[in-house]
Order: sequence, then structure tokens, then C-alpha cells
Amino acid sequence: MLVPMLVFFLALLVVGGLASLFVMFEPLAAHSPAFPFACFFAGLTAFALAITGGFVGHYVSDPIGGIITMLAAPTVGLFGGGVFGYRLGLRCRRRSSDDDS
Repeated sequence: MLVPMLVFFLALLVVGGLASLFVMFEPLAAHSPAFPFACFFAGLTAFALAITGGFVGHYVSDPIGGIITMLAAPTVGLFGGGVFGYRLGLRCRRRSSDDDS
């Protein structure tokens, strides 16, 4: 169960990262939606929380690490990272439209 979840987070990270790089360096794609940033940061925070939960489970307590890995990473990581990335993408899109004027 844990490996497919981590592969999904890693896929979000890679696909969102490549799309974010494309949006940042392509001037015509700068007006695209802010979803690549949301995808990248959602994958990044969820993957970081899953790895952190594994370390906490190994060094502190197995139940606490399991709760962080199985509950906090998908909910807090995906939602919080997605909202942060979407807001960052909106700011980037707004800045690119100001530069065009």
C-alpha cells in the first residue's frame, strides 16, 4: 500500500515539475492555468511528509510514524501543497501578464 502511494506522489512531483519548468521558460505558456504548480507542490509536500513519517516511525514511535505517513501525507500534504502551488501559479501568471503590457 505504501509503495503505490509513494509512486503516485513521485509521479505528481515529476509531472508537475516538468510542466512548471515549461510554464516558467515558455513566454506563450505563461498564461496557462496554475495547475502545474499545484501538482508539483502537492507531490512535493506529500512525498516529504511520507518520508518524514517513515523517519519518525523508525526513530520515535511506529504508530505516530504510521499516522503521519498514512493520514497526514495524503490529506495535509496534497491539499496544503496544492493550495500553495495554485496561489504561486496565480502570482506567476499575474506577473507575466503585467510584463506583457
